Amino acid sequence: LRVFSKNGTRVTVSGHKFSLCRSYWLVWATLFSASVTTDVPRSTVSRFMALVWAAFGLTFLAVYTANLAAFMITRVQYYDLEGVHDPKFNYPEDQKPPFRYGTVEGGNTHETMKRNWHRMNHYVSSHNYFRMNISSGIDAVRKE
Repeated sequence: LRVFSKNGTRVTVSGHKFSLCRSYWLVWATLFSASVTTDVPRSTVSRFMALVWAAFGLTFLAVYTANLAAFMITRVQYYDLEGVHDPKFNYPEDQKPPFRYGTVEGGNTHETMKRNWHRMNHYVSSHNYFRMNISSGIDAVRKE
């Protein structure tokens, strides 16, 4: 900014330049309450710009901290099943991510599904989510 007198001639302000380095020094001294000498801005515009710079720094720090906290939280998803009439069993493709389940072909669970829960049986049969035995089913769950 240039300073002009009332008659339009340029007035030079001696000895005080507010640079980027001085703005960092001002922010450092303000944030950490340092007992150091700082060149505090004198004009209204400079003080306003210092406040804008401080607000930007505070906003940036808050957003960065929030994103860092969200990134560091590992999210393990557990399904709360409410029985065989749960929508996750009856409409597994509608879930995000799709809910997958299977059974041992020809076993007691498969026969019960065929008799009582046709939609569940159709889902398992159409996607061929059958396993040879219980151990292979447990291994399939652990691999996913």
